[in-house]
Amino acid sequence: MCMKYILVIFTLFYTLHLRAQSTIESLFAHYSNDKTFTTIQVTGAMLQLLSDDEGTNADDNDISNLAEGLDNILVLTTDKNCMKHYEAVRKKLDVKTYKILLDMRDAEENVHIYYKNGNKGINELLVLAASPEEFVLVNLVGTIDLAKLKKLSQQSDIIGIDQLEKLPNKGSK
Repeated sequence: MCMKYILVIFTLFYTLHLRAQSTIESLFAHYSNDKTFTTIQVTGAMLQLLSDDEGTNADDNDISNLAEGLDNILVLTTDKNCMKHYEAVRKKLDVKTYKILLDMRDAEENVHIYYKNGNKGINELLVLAASPEEFVLVNLVGTIDLAKLKKLSQQSDIIGIDQLEKLPNKGSK
């Protein structure tokens, strides 16, 4: 009897995880056919190559260290009808399955960073950001070290990752 309940609970959580992933993947599939969008997918195989690469400088090593735990990166961005796309995507995402890491809104910009915990800490990070000039959706899946990710965001021009610079520093409120 107890085993049956455990199996039902496990199946429920697994189904919710698949549904969240399929929603994000369906968004990327939908917008990948729109010529006004740039879509980027970095697969686990490419990330493995990055993590295996011995960098020649500190920036290369930071990328290798971060890539080591990641399984997939999806980026969706456009500079056309940004706020319209932001509203449409926000309605389709089931953000209730995530925890809020950052929620920032002002007159010009909306930035939302959500995460999910796994067995080894954060295992998914979702960035949704928009301004009148740019719309960005980034999804990272795998073992995620926020400190490494924030450092990388400050050193690189990776589309969407720059939004992580808005995260508060450790110890600040």
